[in-house]
Amino acid sequence: MSLAGNVALNVDSKQKIDRLLSNNVVALRAVHQAASWPRSRFPIDSNIGAAYRPLHHHSIYQLALLTRAEALLRANAGDVASAVESIAASFGLARTLAADLNTSAAWIRSMCLQLIGSSLEELLGQHQVSKTDLKRLLRLLSDVENESKFDRVLAGQRAVDLTAYYLPQELFYQVTRPDLGREQSILFSMIFRALRMTGIRDLDSLSYVNGADEWMAMSRLNYPERLTKAKELDQRFETYLSRRPHFMLSRKLRSIAESEAGFAEKAAYLRAAQAALAIEGHRLEKGQLPVSLDDLAPRFIAVVPTDPFDGRPLRYKRLEKGYTIYSIGRDSADNGGKETKRRTRVMNHQDITFTVAR
Repeated sequence: MSLAGNVALNVDSKQKIDRLLSNNVVALRAVHQAASWPRSRFPIDSNIGAAYRPLHHHSIYQLALLTRAEALLRANAGDVASAVESIAASFGLARTLAADLNTSAAWIRSMCLQLIGSSLEELLGQHQVSKTDLKRLLRLLSDVENESKFDRVLAGQRAVDLTAYYLPQELFYQVTRPDLGREQSILFSMIFRALRMTGIRDLDSLSYVNGADEWMAMSRLNYPERLTKAKELDQRFETYLSRRPHFMLSRKLRSIAESEAGFAEKAAYLRAAQAALAIEGHRLEKGQLPVSLDDLAPRFIAVVPTDPFDGRPLRYKRLEKGYTIYSIGRDSADNGGKETKRRTRVMNHQDITFTVAR
């Protein structure tokens, strides 16, 4: 089942959200202001290299939860225009992470975008949105995919990792593992010295650079070819590691296929949101839902979004009340739009749905 939909807040929930928003007025004002700028980001200095800690990522996600709550409260109050502004602010938050060249930022950004999808699903499930706002939201969603340059993220992460790996011994664990106790520090220092003296560290670094290059090249591919190549890359790395252990390769380049499938799931959900906005445009103009997604292009959307998992157009299913758009998900099985709780989808591997029950 979706996280969103026709979520009717009870009096107690409304009061709690209202108190939350009242206690964060200054933060929300700043978020809405920053969202109106083409580019903005937290003041960070990545020139310090391996010592850089992206502490602002947690703050951005907390702000995304805040704007999600704001959009939910406004949608339930019937204030559609204000709910759209809250969702637009959430896009601004996600945009602040687009220039952060590390994998942590990419994951937090994808989580923020997941919240945006839920906000849209909730809003469309309750209200008709104006033509102007539908176009605005559709443009913001299209920009999100254009901003996703994961190869740049991997390049930045590789630079930080290599800087850390070649730090002096006394700084290496201070930066990478500040939590180590005295006995562990001594043990790891011995391992570090052995890796350096035997030349294994250099071989390890070279393998990591080559592996990261392959991942970057793969990330430039379109879905679903990108997912196929990720599985092949995973298998080759696992075979290589079974023959010769590598510290960086095993820590930084494991479970690539799993990571890519996670990104593909979120991409599928956002593409379904794009299709839903186009459907709402069709409903607003024609007074009825489209028979198929083919009815949407090119008037309401440039092209029908494809499923990242098989490359075919997303599935569209009319319901007794409303409709659902869905991706077949990582199991590549069409379950007819059968929903599952988002927090358990990774285990169940069911369809990825965007449902508007209106």
